[in-house]
Formats: sequence, C-alpha cells, structure tokens
Amino acid sequence: MHTRARDQHFEWVGEVPRDTIFLWGLKSHFPEERNSFHSLHSLKYFETAVIRSSNAAQYLQSLYFQHLVSVSYEEQLLKLLVRERVALIMGTEYSIWNHAQNESVDPAALAKVAELTELNVSIGIAFNKKSNPLIIKRYKEAFQQLDNTGALRRIKSDWYARQLMSP
Repeated sequence: MHTRARDQHFEWVGEVPRDTIFLWGLKSHFPEERNSFHSLHSLKYFETAVIRSSNAAQYLQSLYFQHLVSVSYEEQLLKLLVRERVALIMGTEYSIWNHAQNESVDPAALAKVAELTELNVSIGIAFNKKSNPLIIKRYKEAFQQLDNTGALRRIKSDWYARQLMSP
C-alpha cells in the first residue's frame, strides 16, 4: 500500500485503482444509506463480521470494536448478515454485489452504513530504493502507457468479470 509513511522507503512506479470499502448492513436495520451514524465510534457495539487477521479486522480492533466475528472466507460475510447473525460486514460495492448475486440476495436489501476511509488507500507498485534506476524507469514508462491507453481499467474489468464466473 502506498502511504505517506512508506513513501520515502521505495521508488514508486504507479498506483492501481482501488475500490472504496464500506461497512454494510441490512436496509431493514439501517434504512438510510450512510444513515445518521456520524462516526465509526457509534458502530463499535454492533456485531461485525470480518475476515480473520485482515487489515480491516485489525483496523476495527484498533477502533475498539467490541463484537467482531472472525470468518475465514469472504463468502461467509454476507451469509452471516442475511441470517442476521451479525449487523455489519465490510466490502466494496463490487464484492458485495458479487456475493449477493451468488447467494440470490437482492442488493437493494443492503445498505452502506459507513465508509472505511482509512482503508481506502492506493495499492502501489514499488521498487526497493537500491534497485537499478534503468529498470525502474522502464517499469514507470510501461505502467504509464497501460494507464494512458485505458488498459489498467480494462484489466480491472476483466478481473472482475472472471471473479463473477468463478465458483
């Protein structure tokens, strides 16, 4: 991840587009999108499913979320939510939509409750500071060409399409 703290330690080539991560709940429990919750602090007492040992789980633990339910696989999150075993799960619009489709859940029954802004950082491609400057330059040029021609967006779209088709 490309963060301010890591910036000085690497030679950065480029950044891959990243989707926004949200906490999601059932619309029947959270009727308005990004409803009246003003901070994550107000959500920390809700049962929240997280992927075990993920950066998102660690982030919520650092905010003193009291009732985290750890699961091994992302596919388990939505199942827990629709069975009302947890009040909140986390995911991007794409991942939630994908899992909803796979589980025959109407995405309109789900609500974005809060954006996890601290987790919405860029994923960067970087080299060690001691790397050959010529190699870094060539990678930067190639990455820039992928970005300028729209190839990065197409790769991301193709990846999402493949995820939809995978079991």
